[in-house]
Amino acid sequence: MIQPKNTQLTLISHKLCPYVQRAAITLEELNIDYKRIDIDLNNKPDWFKKLSPTGKVPLLVIDDDTVLFESAVIAEYINDSATNAENTLLSSNPLAKAKRVKKLLETYFKQEAEKLFVERLELLSTQTSLVPRKVIIRQYSARWGSCNNRGELSLNYLLIMAPIFVIDYVIIHELCHLEHLNHSKSFWGLVEQYCPNYHIAKKWLKTHQSQLHWKKLR
Repeated sequence: MIQPKNTQLTLISHKLCPYVQRAAITLEELNIDYKRIDIDLNNKPDWFKKLSPTGKVPLLVIDDDTVLFESAVIAEYINDSATNAENTLLSSNPLAKAKRVKKLLETYFKQEAEKLFVERLELLSTQTSLVPRKVIIRQYSARWGSCNNRGELSLNYLLIMAPIFVIDYVIIHELCHLEHLNHSKSFWGLVEQYCPNYHIAKKWLKTHQSQLHWKKLR
C-alpha cells in the first residue's frame, strides 16, 4: 500500500481500537465524507511510520501538509468543521454527550463481537465436537461467559477488546461446560486438552479485566 493522496479527510486507524471508534463515530454521525484506512499495528507500513512518529492511531489526514493526532483533538476538529452548526456532537450537557458516544461505541463493539464470536465458536465447536444449542451475546457486569444445563452459552461482548487467544479460551471454557457443568479436575483437564496454554489466557483476563469493563455514566 502506498501513502494515501488526500482529496478528502482520511482516518487512519485500527479496526478495534476504541480511541479510533470515537473519531469514526463522530464522522459518521455528522455525515462527513471521509475515507478510512485500517492498518496492522503489528506490521506498520512505512508511509504510516512517516506520518505518525509515535506509531499510534488514530490519525486524521486533512491534506498533504496537515495531520491530526489524538482522538479528542480529532473529534473537536470534526465538530468545529461541521457545516451545519446544529449538526454537532458537542453539547452544552457533557454528560448527555458522553452517554451518546458510549452508546454508539457499545453498539459498534456488540456488532463486531457477534460476527467474531460466531466465527470462532463455529471453528472451536468443530474442533472440540462440543456444540451449544443456543448462544447469547450481550454485556454482563460480573462474568465473561456462562453455560447452563440447557446447553445455552452466554458470552460478554466486551471480550471483543481482548486478544483472540483470550476470546478463544473463554469460548472453549464455556464449551467444556457442556460436558462438565462444574469446575472439577475433569473439567479443567478437558479445557487443557483443547486449550493447552489456557492458564496464560486466564492470567491475562484476571490482570486486565478491570480495563475491559465500562463504568456506568450516572
